Amino acid sequence: MARRSGAGRAVLAAGLVALGLATVGLAAPQPALAAKGYHETASTTYTLDPAHDRIDVELDIAFKNTSPGTATGYYYFIDVYAWLEREATNVGVTTDHGSARASVDKRDGAYTRWDLSMAVVILYGNTRHIRVTYQIPTGTPRSSSPFRVNPAYASFCVIAMGDDGGSARVVAPTGYTFDVQGDGGTLTETTSGDRQIWSTGNLADPYAFWSCLDGPNPSAYTPDKVTSPAGREVDLEAWPDDPAWLADARTEVTSDLTKLETLVGRPLAGSGPLVVREVAGAELGAYAGFFDPQSGIAIVGEDFASDGTVAHELSHSWFNDDLFVSRWTSEGMAEWARINVVPDTCPAPGAYPGKGTADLADWQFAGPRATKTELAEVDYEYRAACYVVSTLAARIGPDGMRAALAAMLDRKLAYRSGSLVLDGRSGALTWREWLDDIDELGMVPAGVTDLDFAQQLLHDYGIDEIGAPLDKRSAARATYHALATSIGDWTLPEAVLRPMAEWRFDDATAAMADVGATADLVKQADATLAGIDAAHGPAATMLQAAKTTADLAAAQAKAQAQLDAAKAVAGAQAALAAPRGALTQVGLLGVDPGAGLPAAIDAAKAGDKDAAIAAAAGITATLVGAEQAGEQRVGFGVGLVVVLLLLGFVAIRRARHRRARLAPATAQAATELPDPDPDAPMPATAQAATEPSDLDAEAPPPAT
Repeated sequence: MARRSGAGRAVLAAGLVALGLATVGLAAPQPALAAKGYHETASTTYTLDPAHDRIDVELDIAFKNTSPGTATGYYYFIDVYAWLEREATNVGVTTDHGSARASVDKRDGAYTRWDLSMAVVILYGNTRHIRVTYQIPTGTPRSSSPFRVNPAYASFCVIAMGDDGGSARVVAPTGYTFDVQGDGGTLTETTSGDRQIWSTGNLADPYAFWSCLDGPNPSAYTPDKVTSPAGREVDLEAWPDDPAWLADARTEVTSDLTKLETLVGRPLAGSGPLVVREVAGAELGAYAGFFDPQSGIAIVGEDFASDGTVAHELSHSWFNDDLFVSRWTSEGMAEWARINVVPDTCPAPGAYPGKGTADLADWQFAGPRATKTELAEVDYEYRAACYVVSTLAARIGPDGMRAALAAMLDRKLAYRSGSLVLDGRSGALTWREWLDDIDELGMVPAGVTDLDFAQQLLHDYGIDEIGAPLDKRSAARATYHALATSIGDWTLPEAVLRPMAEWRFDDATAAMADVGATADLVKQADATLAGIDAAHGPAATMLQAAKTTADLAAAQAKAQAQLDAAKAVAGAQAALAAPRGALTQVGLLGVDPGAGLPAAIDAAKAGDKDAAIAAAAGITATLVGAEQAGEQRVGFGVGLVVVLLLLGFVAIRRARHRRARLAPATAQAATELPDPDPDAPMPATAQAATEPSDLDAEAPPPAT
């Protein structure tokens, strides 16, 4: 007697299949047991009958006795064994020669061994065709049976039989969309009229084959509909025989939608209706549900409890492989959403149940044959991912999480300054981008001063190793936030923000050094020359608009030029304010040496080094030239006075000389006049001659 085994996808099923037991009839009184002594092939057909909630099975066995007799006896077979599913009912057996009877021989796991007893023995060289028919009824929703068959959904596993070859076939009405998984052979699909047929063809080793099929017939589901507060439609699809699931799902979805959209701050992602569809728990295996962002269908087990499973799956409309590269990020965010809806908590997951240490970056999946340890590892992953996300969310607060999520969903960079928000790259986000959003848009605004808290938590769960990238990130972020504080109302430029977001920390650090150097030059310029407002001048404008290192260099050069201009103008300004000597004041009579100062200040304010230096030089030149001009003016004035004095001296000399010549002539004229009448008036001439003259001493003498 041989024994073989197969396995179902969701429920481990020991597949013990049809076997022959040789019983010997002897001419002599001593029995003898044949070796194998037979040839057996079999074909098994599973036909779905959803109208009656069952699967009809036909097992056709061709059994030949190949044990020749001996001189002392002959061999024959009276029993054949077949292993049928534990749930098999209405088992019947017929043969092409005589009757047969089926009875339970023993049970072993998911299968039962049936004894097929022949009324007519099978002699050497004879072939007996044996047909076994039975039915596998569907399990009711949430029952322990692994079989589910109804008009809307089917989930079941099949095996093949035959020691020396065999085949398996599945027949179902059209409309079902099955996911087929298995081993030891392939089911190939064809269509015949209103039936879908999957066949293996001949299998050399039928006992190695197993296959499980599950899938919906969407048109046969019982529908319902819920609308989210933002107007997104969610369609509910339940099995026709499970109104309890539909009622529970509707209650949970109605409650979850409002909470989820409030939590995330967005309507459910995507367009068109989302679908929440009931499936068998066996289909999901170790999981509670799945969400396909492409189709917008969330499949949820028949046995879901009101523990947030639906909320978890609906949240995958945002948190899925289209948004995140790493599976731990999608599942951690979905679990964070779940515990906020239920509500629930995510405590630390404890010790890792597998070998080594936790490594969420290497996300594990539980397959159909997952061991107990493997299932524990998968459970640990979910708990750890939830713990990481929920721990950070607790520090950030709801508003901070919404801000971080907005950046993720809109593909905006986390590093931003003032009103400058940069577009990120398209495609799914890496865990590094997720970490930056959590840190820069959540942790920092929330006042968390430990800049390394989040990245250390990720490291603790194997998401990345502490090393050069994280060490450089720590140093660069410390510099970044110190710089952001020191520059006042300036906006940090793209030339800093983008390399920080792209984890090019060497480039970012060099760019921040350039920003610091430019800021220092601008501060010096403002300290050197009041009124130029270099902090809001051309160098500052250029710096804040810088996208490249070349732009930063140009801004720094402009700041240096502005400082040089400020120094030149400040020197001229100081010279204007300095005390002035007498000669300088004389030289500046009628001249405004500060007339060019406003233009010089304007040039410095504009960062026009050449114009500012030229204007300052003009002011300095005016002041320096004023002393020389004063010397010249003073010298000219003294000379003029001397000349005037000389001229006056000459005029006086001439006047005296002329009066000396006039005196004798006047006396002579006086002696020739007659004696005057004492009573007569004095002639005017005589009066003028005898009275003191009021003529200018320098005037020429009167003509004679």
